Amino acid sequence: MSSSETDMERKRVYKDRKLQHLLLKLANKEITEITPVYDLVQGFKYTGIEEILGKETNKIVPILQKLAEIGILEKKIKDKIIRCPACNSPNTSTYYLCPYCGSLNVEKQVLLEHVRCGTFNLEKFFRKNGELICPKCGLKLEKAGSDYRKAGVWFECEDCKRRFATPPPTHRCRNCGKTYSIEDSSYESVYSYVLSKVAEEEIKGGIVFFLTSVAGFFEKHKFEVESPGFLKGESGVTHEFDVVAKKAEKGRIKETVAVDIAFTNSTVTEFQILQLYAKILDIKNVKSLLVAVPKMNDEGKKLASTYKIDVIEAKDSDEVLEKLGLIFK
Repeated sequence: MSSSETDMERKRVYKDRKLQHLLLKLANKEITEITPVYDLVQGFKYTGIEEILGKETNKIVPILQKLAEIGILEKKIKDKIIRCPACNSPNTSTYYLCPYCGSLNVEKQVLLEHVRCGTFNLEKFFRKNGELICPKCGLKLEKAGSDYRKAGVWFECEDCKRRFATPPPTHRCRNCGKTYSIEDSSYESVYSYVLSKVAEEEIKGGIVFFLTSVAGFFEKHKFEVESPGFLKGESGVTHEFDVVAKKAEKGRIKETVAVDIAFTNSTVTEFQILQLYAKILDIKNVKSLLVAVPKMNDEGKKLASTYKIDVIEAKDSDEVLEKLGLIFK
């Protein structure tokens, strides 16, 4: 995906009402990091955002991955998860098997050295009544690294009695009972997510705050709001707007308002008016409004007056709300 395509995709995401809620919480530091929590049934879940995006992990993860792909979120490796190749369950046991006879009956043996007298022996021969006692000199070993050190580890098969250093790990699914090897397992990375610097600047200084302000205004005035919103024209073509607000009375739509927001660093041009007019020309009984941030050029104002499109010029969301209040009293 090119940088221009990524920028366009981010702008589309900023218009999603559900994602706006999440992104504003991140931008305002109400959520600083989206962190996974382990669940035996589903694996890792992002419980901190379930109220916003829903409780279906299989839907949340792709959303987070997409937001990271287009530069809104940054991901950090948090953990790894092993899944059963048969049923995809993360509820897995790991065993060490004997490489000679395949038995599960394998014991781990630790070799200890008593530093003072130089005795080497298995840990089980040092243990007496829950303490470590040197089997040669009888001294009590208390401090690891000073009194004694771990000299090595090996494994012993209780069935064939053979010893070995590195047993092959094998997994068993607690959900379906399948036994599988490392080669067959699914080994996935698990990430936490934070808001990227680019997205933070775009959200705090850009279209998200204006979208939420406009949508919130109409909701407060008893409109049903969609953002982005879609209206079907007489041609049969469905047109997209940044916000569509509808007010019903006795089960019938009394008023429909289609809003586009044009956001630039300098002056919005007449081209934005032409784009909006091309859409509303195909749609009957709709009030059109363009929010120009921070201002509209003179040619655009003239066209807007000709096409009966209301224009609000605003430097911030507070000014938008004030001017909307003058139009929709």
